[in-house]
Amino acid sequence: MLPITHQNEIHLQACDVDIANRWKPSAILIAAQEAAELHADALGCGHRQMVARGNFFILMRVRAQMHDYPKLGDGVHITTWPGEVRRTIFPRYYRFRDAAGNEIGHMSSVWMICDIESRKILTPEQGSVTMPEKPEPTVFPAPEKIVFPEGAGETVS
Repeated sequence: MLPITHQNEIHLQACDVDIANRWKPSAILIAAQEAAELHADALGCGHRQMVARGNFFILMRVRAQMHDYPKLGDGVHITTWPGEVRRTIFPRYYRFRDAAGNEIGHMSSVWMICDIESRKILTPEQGSVTMPEKPEPTVFPAPEKIVFPEGAGETVS
């Protein structure tokens, strides 16, 4: 049976905090990616396993909301789980808790599988990826498509 969730704990080091001694957004993303990789490895679709099959996961979008930022030396408990796969879209969710068990933030991400050679997007079957049949319930929204204001990105001469 595939593990539905993965949990791990990290302790913030100097490289994880900013000048105000708060967990940096870049360090949050790295911690989330490392937790996802550990879980993907347990599911049989970690980076090494995917490359051996000739494909890889790519991160498409991320949505994060933090309620509090831990400081240097604080422990952070990370729980991650995959959402329900929709055609070629692999959602993944994360919950961050402090040492007392209080939620300090959550995050969602959207991933896709690509073929190394062709760079084509693959379905789970084409990528030989199996996710747990009963994913954890989703309690916060997945990242949405980015909508640019009209005229954004136009070149001005």
